[in-house]
Amino acid sequence: MPIKCKLQDMLWNKRLKMADVVRMTGISKTTIHSMYHDRVTKVDYGVIEKLCIALECTTGDLFVLEDTEV
Repeated sequence: MPIKCKLQDMLWNKRLKMADVVRMTGISKTTIHSMYHDRVTKVDYGVIEKLCIALECTTGDLFVLEDTEV
């Protein structure tokens, strides 16, 4: 069961761009880009905290555990 990052959906719903999140959080453009395209394999707690504060969300809003059973 992979964990999916929903940053792209969150930014679309809030009408924000990746550059806006970089400015709001101080997180590197590379990290935001990787999370936006759901290509990360591990994320630092500090990054998650900054995103949750800036986007006014919880970790459950940002990540979801997908069921891959057929």
